[in-house]
Amino acid sequence: MYYAQRLQVFDDLSLSDIAIERNRLKGRVTLSSPGESHNFTIEFYYPGGERVDERLAPLILTMPLINFTYFTKRLTVNAPISPSDREAIGNLVRINNREVFVNRLCIRRYEFIKKDFLPGDADITEENADGMTEVVADVTREERFDYAGKKDTVSVLSSGERRASSPTAS
Repeated sequence: MYYAQRLQVFDDLSLSDIAIERNRLKGRVTLSSPGESHNFTIEFYYPGGERVDERLAPLILTMPLINFTYFTKRLTVNAPISPSDREAIGNLVRINNREVFVNRLCIRRYEFIKKDFLPGDADITEENADGMTEVVADVTREERFDYAGKKDTVSVLSSGERRASSPTAS
């Protein structure tokens, strides 16, 4: 058994029931493991009255879920996406899994992981770094679309650790 398999706590992390409203985007997230399932709603609020394009909504809502994929057998996106979106999500999952493995399990070591589950020298392999998360999605959208946002604005989706910085004296 691969080290990565030992850490797969969830069978499935899925996104469904996406709703786009003025100033808000939301979706249902389901975490499933043997014998149990938990649901919650993920919501994004934004100012200005802009509506999120329905083709971007699944991608926006999937981004925070990717942070947990190293511990998940399958990430399921129950919304239409394009083949290139599916490929991008798969690449982001692999990148996240490597980041978690290297920076959080091998180097820094998450405090909440029991020592028995930390990788030993023999576990530090490329296969374990990649994780074993399968991405399942409804790949039915056309490949390309033109999106024209509000003039003179930019959208940034960021997911990651926020670190406080202190000013240095010169």
